[in-house]
Amino acid sequence: MTTLVIMACALWTHSSHAENPALSAAVIDGVTAYSPAALFPVYREQLGQPISSESARNIIAEIEAMYMRDGYSRPEFRLQNDLIGSGVLQIEVFEARLSGIEVEGNAGPYVRTIEQLVDELRSRVPLRSDQLQRALQRMRELPGLEFRASMRRDKERPNTFALVIDAQYKPLEATVQLTNRGTRQIGPEFALAQLTANNLLGRNERLGLFASSATDYEEYHGGGLFMDLPIGEQGTHLTGSTFASRSNPHEQPDRPDVYDRDRTSMRVNHPLSSTQRRTLTVSGGFDVDNLEITREGEWLRDEQLRVLEIGGRSSTRSSATTQRLLSMQFRQGLDAFGSHLEARNPQTDQRRLDFLLMRMQYTQLTRFADQWTVRVDALGQQSAYVLPDTERYKIGGERLGRGFEVTEIAGDQGIGAKLELRRDLTGPSAAIGKTSLYGFYDFGAAWKQDQSGRESAATTGLGFALEWGRVAGYLEVAKPLTHTDVEGERETKVFAEVSLRL
Repeated sequence: MTTLVIMACALWTHSSHAENPALSAAVIDGVTAYSPAALFPVYREQLGQPISSESARNIIAEIEAMYMRDGYSRPEFRLQNDLIGSGVLQIEVFEARLSGIEVEGNAGPYVRTIEQLVDELRSRVPLRSDQLQRALQRMRELPGLEFRASMRRDKERPNTFALVIDAQYKPLEATVQLTNRGTRQIGPEFALAQLTANNLLGRNERLGLFASSATDYEEYHGGGLFMDLPIGEQGTHLTGSTFASRSNPHEQPDRPDVYDRDRTSMRVNHPLSSTQRRTLTVSGGFDVDNLEITREGEWLRDEQLRVLEIGGRSSTRSSATTQRLLSMQFRQGLDAFGSHLEARNPQTDQRRLDFLLMRMQYTQLTRFADQWTVRVDALGQQSAYVLPDTERYKIGGERLGRGFEVTEIAGDQGIGAKLELRRDLTGPSAAIGKTSLYGFYDFGAAWKQDQSGRESAATTGLGFALEWGRVAGYLEVAKPLTHTDVEGERETKVFAEVSLRL
């Protein structure tokens, strides 16, 4: 720790207040973040003025504002009165620092990793708020680790704290989810289950399997595997999943159409930069997507797609109350690696294997009062090609068009927006957990390259959400406003979902 002694000659030597000597010098101890030249402006205007409690508070407030402006944790101050009679103001600054870590509970294989993260923070004085938040975020990314963090003040050293981590490590995690977002043809009730193994290979990886089914197993069932593997020490991740499903909708009149789909995806995500205010990530991937539709053993349609994707994502915290997310992807279809499109009427089929499309999404979340938030989403897709069905811009379901159970409108290009207003009712520590009420409105439009005109739809609704321990869910009342649903109706619907983490 360096002691900075800042002295200057008073420009005004006569004081009209004989009982309060004029300020002629300042001695500031304990500052490591700023040079003497950087600190001089905080008291320059006070030189030659009578020393008073108000002037001392103003100087301290200026120093504190410098630390807070530059992202440091709040310092503490102590005034010394020994030299005030000689016109010298002494201020002792205690910069925030960590003294160590206390790990409580069971951190499993991550005890040493947590200690190393905190050791890095101990060497950084004064402590920056973003450094602490990044360390906590890296802990949250450790597979299977749940924890609560708190600060315990050191009784002997001012503004010094120990980081207390109350941890629980789970090598296996399971989630069960029930939802009624189906249709009369499939569902409408669905069950989903997921099992995740955390750090099974000692590489901080996640490996898992998942399955889903309608209440009538023959109407819909599917399952797959997934992985998330860190690569190196720079935050790069390799993710992958493979999934297969079969559905046989009960249509009126009943047609024995069977939909078989399998999809395999691989992605590499790499953070280019990460600060307290902004994170920029780039990604690249490859998809294999196969869909076959048959009727009584004879095929009606066969889509086998091979797609390259590159993308980027920027998340920004512009203030303490506003967060923004902007993402963009470019997808290039490949006429290679066994890809093909086959249909009963190839003469009228204008779909392209070598399509190119761009997708974009912007999200802004703002807290404008203690318990109120507003979220705005804008989504879009642009393509000059007639796309395979699985690549089209879709309206319907939870992403956009929440008043529809499933996709109702699809096109080669489209735009859409969502607005959600939410009011928190209780916090996580309440007996019933975290609860909230919300209302939403969304709108979307889509265009097809092989047809004229556009299709559009708007929906609105109200909902109640709950997070209580390991249980989460919502109850939502929604209504299509400008387009009928897949059953030709425009009635108000009730959607519900509940999930349980085991």
